[in-house]
Amino acid sequence: MAGRGPGAAGDEIAFRFWKQNCYFRAMPEEKDGTEALARALELELAQKRLHWQRGREKYRMLRVLSFAFLFIVILAGLVAFFFFFARTNEMHEQRVQPSPGTESPH
Repeated sequence: MAGRGPGAAGDEIAFRFWKQNCYFRAMPEEKDGTEALARALELELAQKRLHWQRGREKYRMLRVLSFAFLFIVILAGLVAFFFFFARTNEMHEQRVQPSPGTESPH
């Protein structure tokens, strides 16, 4: 402890004691502690809820567009199958009908 002067060691011990006890003074009483803890937890839950809502809003438009695209693809497939089967049915009917110029051998 050379060069610090008399009482420097005592000040250091007092500082350490005060530093350890400052944490105990900062802690609220038991009654206030539960209320403060409840408020802190409520605040944290509200912040998380807000974060989740923002996350949902962020991807809502993407989901809507995805379902709209899927609906359009399914609708286009149904229309294509309708025209395909209507055309094959029309071709099948033309083959089955005998032409008016030819007579049947029966």
